Amino acid sequence: MKLLKFLVIGLLGLAVVVVAGSFLLASSVSMERSIVIDRPASVVYPLVSDYRRFNEWSPWAELDPATTYELSSPTNAVGSKFAWSSNDPSVGKGSQTITALTPNQRVETALDFGDQGQANSYVQLSAEGAGTKVNWGFKSDLHGIVERWFGLLIPSMVAPDYEKGLAKLKQVAEALPNVDVSKATVETVDLSPLPAYAIAAEAGVDAASSTEVLTAAYGEILTFMAANGIQQAGPVYTKILGHSGDTWRFEASIPAIQNDAAPTGRIVATQSFGGKALRFEHVGSYDDLAKTHALAEAYLAVHKLTEVGSRYEIYVSDPANTPVEQLQTQILVPFE
Repeated sequence: MKLLKFLVIGLLGLAVVVVAGSFLLASSVSMERSIVIDRPASVVYPLVSDYRRFNEWSPWAELDPATTYELSSPTNAVGSKFAWSSNDPSVGKGSQTITALTPNQRVETALDFGDQGQANSYVQLSAEGAGTKVNWGFKSDLHGIVERWFGLLIPSMVAPDYEKGLAKLKQVAEALPNVDVSKATVETVDLSPLPAYAIAAEAGVDAASSTEVLTAAYGEILTFMAANGIQQAGPVYTKILGHSGDTWRFEASIPAIQNDAAPTGRIVATQSFGGKALRFEHVGSYDDLAKTHALAEAYLAVHKLTEVGSRYEIYVSDPANTPVEQLQTQILVPFE
């Protein structure tokens, strides 16, 4: 009986310690890990803010290939939701929802693990030399005795996964172009085609050669349109057909109100671009257009977009009465 009495007293004492001790423990738990990535924040941000890219660097994506996922649309905006379901207990079921976005700086998410509770997570981007420091953090409120004691184990359980995820993020990001794509002035457009007339030609990639050939082609088209009483419907443009060495091939084109007059000579009836495209703005000399084209290449790679079809250059400004540094050109890049 004495042994039983001491056992009961001991258990009661332990219970008192557990209960009383829980009130001395923190009511929340947090953990953060960081890594430096040799890329601008504008390259890293699309990877952490778009749920279509999450499994490229997620530390849990490889745990169960049979995991099913459901993504809301859009996948990179406040309110976007990424849900998963797996029979593997190390993956389980749950969801994460974007609650706040600061472009190229911060992503905040709410985590819901169902019966296992809720938490919050964030990814913070900050400049670190020529690269970006990425802080990935986790915080959860702890309710009740069990959760408060279990909270002591959470950092050691979560930290290895966060470290693995950051290492994968660094690998994925550093495989992308080392270009600050935030410098791109770009928008997504969905355009309707317009009737047009065009002349296929080629010229040197330098501005002088291109200007000479384009001026002659546009002059020929305008003369034809005037002779047939056809009005111009927008700025002149070129459809880029390809490059070979220092030469580029293109169609010099002019949109028209209608293109029902039978073309003559090397003029052909055609249409301007119609469909979805990225429209990049270029201001300055035509000699610098290659830089904006290169920036467009990097932008497509960073945002994992596939270019389809030909690019177009739309010459918004008239070079005859516009200073070179103020020339406005639009580059259309069809994509899917």
